[in-house]
Amino acid sequence: MMLFLVRLLGQILRDDQAIGSIMTPEEILHHITEAGAWLPITVVRQAFGQHEALAPSFLDAVQLRATANHGQDIRAQRLAAFGVFFLAQRRDRRLFEPLIRLFETADHEHQDEWLFSIRLFFFGHRLLAGVCPLDGQKLGELALDDKLKPLTRSLALCAIGLRAAYGDVARAEAVRRLRATYNAVRTLKSDWADSCWARTAAKLHSKEFERELQWFLASGRLPLQCRQDIAGAMRTHPDANFISVIELDPMVDLFSNVFPRDMRNGEVGLLPNGQIPGLEFYEGSEPSPKSN
Repeated sequence: MMLFLVRLLGQILRDDQAIGSIMTPEEILHHITEAGAWLPITVVRQAFGQHEALAPSFLDAVQLRATANHGQDIRAQRLAAFGVFFLAQRRDRRLFEPLIRLFETADHEHQDEWLFSIRLFFFGHRLLAGVCPLDGQKLGELALDDKLKPLTRSLALCAIGLRAAYGDVARAEAVRRLRATYNAVRTLKSDWADSCWARTAAKLHSKEFERELQWFLASGRLPLQCRQDIAGAMRTHPDANFISVIELDPMVDLFSNVFPRDMRNGEVGLLPNGQIPGLEFYEGSEPSPKSN
């Protein structure tokens, strides 16, 4: 681990020399749109250092992506993809509404640039929880909105529990909000919603939701792995389940889980694979050194 950190520091210093110590917002945006699969980590760090100047451009890109979906050119798609995770890490609540539109228009199985759509839904509940308006009422409204896709509603259900784990609302308040969606989820009969509701209830407070969880276990509507996870959670102390949430679903962080395979000569793989188990999109051959 120490060797990796030393190598990483050396790569960052070399990258700083190559790019320059200070970049303008325009230069940062240019690097992102031309990045391909790899972006110098210095660009990422400088983007966060100039959040106020860059946030409007990222927000505009995300809003256009939500409207145009796959109709954008590749550079605009890259800017929107980076912008979603950049704004979410900054907990910029202006992202909330365009994020909902993205969930509604994107295909969660589409293999687009940087596998953005797959990553969007994999991190969807964490994105929503991080940028939700402070009172949290919107998540309950999303979960109950029958005009939205079941998958969008399911992500909102998971985000209700995450907000308690992140300390944004009291645990008891999250229990109350989730319970208010129980009948709607039963009526919806969606595999996504069933699993998300049951898993969130088990992590939030398995004892408080014991009756509802027993119903789901007996209903035959949960997949085997989910039933096993719920049964295990009900045998564990509720507080232990709740504490585990922050470890399993931390806030979105572009710098987390950057493993050696995600580094190439001072560059970091955009939205690193390490955050998504089993996703080996960038792995294959060893990277070749940059030519002089």
